[in-house]
Amino acid sequence: MSDENDLLSLGIKELTYDNFDAEIKESANKLVMVDCTAPWCRVCDMILPIFKELAQEFKDKVKFCIMDVEKVPRLTDSNGIKAIPTVLFIMNSNIVERVIGLKKKQDYISNITKCLDGAKASLDDIQGKRCIDFSNSWNEGDKKCTEKK
Repeated sequence: MSDENDLLSLGIKELTYDNFDAEIKESANKLVMVDCTAPWCRVCDMILPIFKELAQEFKDKVKFCIMDVEKVPRLTDSNGIKAIPTVLFIMNSNIVERVIGLKKKQDYISNITKCLDGAKASLDDIQGKRCIDFSNSWNEGDKKCTEKK
């Protein structure tokens, strides 16, 4: 992953267990674009420069985050990340679009525009899926994380 200071200077935040809920909920009326990545993923490395450019171009309209899937496996599983790179588009705590694999910058811009225009996700399996809320859902007894109802 890129230098953390470099990402922060562009307004890109790394999602962790500690900040996931706050970062997503704090952006209730703003589109959140999450780059799901891993340090060993060379294709993911190819998305990062595009992601940085988008963060500069859309900084007033979109919140940009990076999620290292190896650091947060429960978030990875609960949000249906089966392959990387995956980019999630989240609005009002709902995944409204999902892009798997490397795409051209213009494709991501189209996704952003579509989401900002209020278009619904075209994939039935992700439409309306709630992002997992980990606040008060961690059961210390059996170390099992569950989705809140």
